[in-house]
Amino acid sequence: MITVLLLLWSTVSTQHIKITNLDYRTVQQLTGLRRLVKLQEGVVATCNLVLFTQPADYRTAEESCESFDIGMGSQEGQLVSITNSDRSWALQLLMEMGLPLEEQPENVWANTRWAWTGLRKTHHNVGKVNKNSRYSAGDWQWADGIIPGNFSNWRHKQPDQKKEKTGQKGCQDTPACYQNYMRIDHVGEWDDAFHYTQHPYICEYRGRFLVSGEKKTWQEAKQECHQAGLQLAKIRSDQDLEELKTAADYYLGPYTDKTESSWIWVNGQRRDKTETEQVEWEFTDCETINWNISWEDGSQSTAEKKEVLTMSRWGTLDGEWRDGESRPFASDMITVLLLLWSTVSTQHIKITNLDYRTVQQLTGLRRLVKLQEGVVATCNLVLFTQPADYRTAEESCESFDIGMGSQEGQLVSITNSDRSWALQLLMEMGLPLEEQPENVWANTRWAWTGLRKTHHNVGKVNKNSRYSAGDWQWADGIIPGNFSNWRHKQPDQKKEKTGQKGCEDTPACYQNYMRIDHVGEWDDAFHYTQHPYICEYRGRFLVSGEKKTWQEAKQECHQAGLQLAKIRSDQDLEELKTAADYYLGPYTDKTESSWIWINGQRRDKTETEQVEWEFTDCETINWNISWEDGSQSTAEKKEVLTMSRWGTLDGEWKDGESRPFACQCPDS
Repeated sequence: MITVLLLLWSTVSTQHIKITNLDYRTVQQLTGLRRLVKLQEGVVATCNLVLFTQPADYRTAEESCESFDIGMGSQEGQLVSITNSDRSWALQLLMEMGLPLEEQPENVWANTRWAWTGLRKTHHNVGKVNKNSRYSAGDWQWADGIIPGNFSNWRHKQPDQKKEKTGQKGCQDTPACYQNYMRIDHVGEWDDAFHYTQHPYICEYRGRFLVSGEKKTWQEAKQECHQAGLQLAKIRSDQDLEELKTAADYYLGPYTDKTESSWIWVNGQRRDKTETEQVEWEFTDCETINWNISWEDGSQSTAEKKEVLTMSRWGTLDGEWRDGESRPFASDMITVLLLLWSTVSTQHIKITNLDYRTVQQLTGLRRLVKLQEGVVATCNLVLFTQPADYRTAEESCESFDIGMGSQEGQLVSITNSDRSWALQLLMEMGLPLEEQPENVWANTRWAWTGLRKTHHNVGKVNKNSRYSAGDWQWADGIIPGNFSNWRHKQPDQKKEKTGQKGCEDTPACYQNYMRIDHVGEWDDAFHYTQHPYICEYRGRFLVSGEKKTWQEAKQECHQAGLQLAKIRSDQDLEELKTAADYYLGPYTDKTESSWIWINGQRRDKTETEQVEWEFTDCETINWNISWEDGSQSTAEKKEVLTMSRWGTLDGEWKDGESRPFACQCPDS
């Protein structure tokens, strides 16, 4: 897979593991976006991509992309290029949001199950294709004129460059039409097609800001942005200010007069005063704001008496109370920004935070396994939803074993914003915020992490320098780096006397242990407080007991953000055998029901008629395979690979027997 995998359920100390493909962004963010804007039907856009759902032929699609303008300045676009697996994921999930697979016809060739891209064949594009070398990157070209690199994902036995005579079907070219234009489907597979075929299409595009007309306090606006996978808009320069003014006019309409209703929330909060009493401003991630701000009254003398920043529609900034006036607000992108709706050529833009993984994968995983209550696991993280005190949580992480070999774990470290997103979304899946008590201090709205204060950890905290990274340490012994996300006026290192509440330490207890909430904010707490907790962990394989054909299993893994399990060595084989025993239970006899699908397909025979096997991404399989009959003589008459529970491989038909299947963790 493709950067963070997620597992399936199994028994661990009588608890079940709920498996989900959580990587940075998923249901929480999509739910957050739906709270920000009422998504309209029509065109689905991210700041990098636009999907037009109305089918068109290739040439019409090409012209449409070149003229597309979302209303924030003119920028010529083009049909999309797909240069790596991450980019492919972005397209697949964009398609899933705009054209959900479950709503499309069952026929795999239905026009709405495919979308046009910018890849077309420009050389050797007439006549029959060489079946022994169907694809040569040098014969193809993306819309931007670039020759494709190493990445490709052609459907089996594609491209095949079929021919249609002039006057037949939709062909008007002379002397004939050839399948020289690439389309992509929901699972990321490529196929060549005739230009007159009509499909949805995907264009390249980059936008800038999101502005929501829904009125919120600054604190609420900040939370809305976080839950949508964003942050409040950062203004670092006069150029940023002008861009945000333009965006506000576009999304909210031009302002008519200078009134209280003409202000929007932006990113910025007053930093605690230094010893010199000089007021400084910072963004919510603690980055200092150091540009020459255009203050509403000409100076910050009024603003410095308030807490947070707000921007006027005419381009000045001022201070306000974070829980005061409700007003519109602006979001800024983190890695792929999201927008909101707007009219483009009478169509509506549906804007979503689609970056590689979202609803399609979660839906896919739910089809793979029936999610159980209890523990939520990815291949990198495990969330235990049963609250425990910090020391119990620490011991639990150290002894945690998912059943695929013993590996000592530890409470989680959070070293960057991506890691923080992974934790937030893991929490949202295991402990959905809407199901938790409204009280922000409720124990299930927080989870323990591995950060604890090891120096200057008694006595009162210095309010002018609440957090010094050198005083803290992650569970792996590492001192924190530059990344932190403390809640406002935290850490505060409160004290509890021995014998009071849950304190048994002598002479007192201090809040020296860090917990994280659903929006990624940090707070220090007493060790005896009980919370869910998150452990570091790396798994290996996912094995589903749901029976599928090989072709169906491949699609299930893809739609879950994974791929069929690759076996490259005897070590891989042993690990997958162990995983299968763990997830499916020990096998009892050597029968047809004791085989599972894995990654591997027969490559078209070479001129020497020697059979070779490859993974679905065209990587050659070159380890010394343990064949069921001692050689591949039987297997080479079939199409794909299957693995026995006792550790041998054999060939089968891809649309034949239905059986369990294995998907694999990323980077494994």
